[in-house]
Amino acid sequence: MKMREYKLVAFFVLMLLCCSGSTYGLTFDKTVKTGLGEKAEWTVMVYMDGDNNLESNAIDDFFEMSDVGSTEKVNIVVQFDRIGGYDSRYGDWVTTKRYYIIQGMTPDGDNAVEDIGEANMGDPQTVIDFVNWGMSNYPADHYCLIFWDHGSGWKTPQSHGRKYVCEDETDGDELETYEFGDALRVITNNGVNKLDLTGFDACLMGMMEIAYEIKDYTHYMTASEDTEPVAGWDYYNTLWDLVNNSSEITGRELGELFVSYYSGYHITLSTLDLNQVEYLTTALDNLVISIQLKKYRDEIQDAIDNVKAYTSDSADLYNFIELIQANIHDTNVDDKAQMVLNEINNVVASEKHDIYNENSHGIAIYLPYYNYDQNYDSLRFTQGSQWDDFLRWWFYGNPGSNPPTKPVISGVKEGSVGTKYSYSFFSTDPDNDDLYYYILWGDYSDEEQIGPVVSGETIERSHTWETDGGYIIKAKAVDVHGAMSEWSYFRVSMPREKIVNQLLINKFIGLLKQMFPSFFKL
Repeated sequence: MKMREYKLVAFFVLMLLCCSGSTYGLTFDKTVKTGLGEKAEWTVMVYMDGDNNLESNAIDDFFEMSDVGSTEKVNIVVQFDRIGGYDSRYGDWVTTKRYYIIQGMTPDGDNAVEDIGEANMGDPQTVIDFVNWGMSNYPADHYCLIFWDHGSGWKTPQSHGRKYVCEDETDGDELETYEFGDALRVITNNGVNKLDLTGFDACLMGMMEIAYEIKDYTHYMTASEDTEPVAGWDYYNTLWDLVNNSSEITGRELGELFVSYYSGYHITLSTLDLNQVEYLTTALDNLVISIQLKKYRDEIQDAIDNVKAYTSDSADLYNFIELIQANIHDTNVDDKAQMVLNEINNVVASEKHDIYNENSHGIAIYLPYYNYDQNYDSLRFTQGSQWDDFLRWWFYGNPGSNPPTKPVISGVKEGSVGTKYSYSFFSTDPDNDDLYYYILWGDYSDEEQIGPVVSGETIERSHTWETDGGYIIKAKAVDVHGAMSEWSYFRVSMPREKIVNQLLINKFIGLLKQMFPSFFKL
């Protein structure tokens, strides 16, 4: 029998001995810890978004937390949002409730400290409200905030239809990167009062881009480079260690505990020291600037082909730099690559992976295989580093050329829904470089990329609009060196197709002739 099972048996035997008569249920005093209390050593706040198909897993993790429960020195508080249709246990309530977790507690509605109604967990203000509530009612020397739900790295919902983190099905919303960063900025008063640890119990969040986004607002971050098993983190053992050693555990050590107890199939998990991220960024900038040379393109391609990847556009940063260092035989590049590797080791405080994730070292980065996503430009990391410039160079060639002309768009301006229409696009490049065209049709279809094509060559593309309304076609041209034209705009109108009955028209004209014979003679 595992140690956890012994503890649970002892707990329930004790509770049975304390019960009288035939009543074996547990009741909880809601007045406990519902207002300002004495300052604890730790407050762990779990932003549990079960408003989706992970509802049953959220209930399971709730029990892992209540198996331990809060103490005078450790507060465990949860904001739990549920939805109908996935799990009907414990009242099947569908609102958002806040809990102060006591040992043995169940997620019944009556055990909640308060019910705040249906809260949009994809709204950054909901994050701010929860954390402010948690800090005000359960003050502590140290704070940990955990985001619990689906995740997909830095990607926004507009990027290939993928979620970011905290999907709220009821409200149809998710937390985007800038929203998450803004929420932490407000919570910490622009970083004056940093959180000790921010965790993402969600897939694919262990990225350089996420770390950079929140580096000014929290000391440490725990997240996974790869996808996570649905069981997620081990809250029982981690919290058990915390409540029994609360005065000795720092934010770094709490993150390391989550990593050490993490288990499952196809796993990665790491805790990052965000105070070191700026040094890593500088080292990475120095390296990527030095390798933007045509003679190194084959070596870079080999690194991209063989790097440990988690999606088609996410890969382990350490492994990529290792491959660059091994492929490019240049002392200057080798030294700069080694500096990056050293700084990654400084950032990664703790890391764990299984045999299916060899060459994982704790932090991933955006490394697209097929094309560059323009949404990437909105991140703090792209504004504070040279990594996006390196990616643009990789996809488009050396910078510095003259931009092509703004594309000329030709085609019908009015049509009917459900009908395919052809449009032509034409641009020239002053340097006679080949061109790529990027086309947006004004609806929810993906951006089209065409090319490379010869400068001055007219290209044609067809599109069908499925809903009536006005649309704006947008197009820009980009030469092979990355120089971009301005956007061109072409307005089209797609009203519903009007079916006219010619027989009715003929009858109407005949009636007019009878009524006004002299007019029609003229």
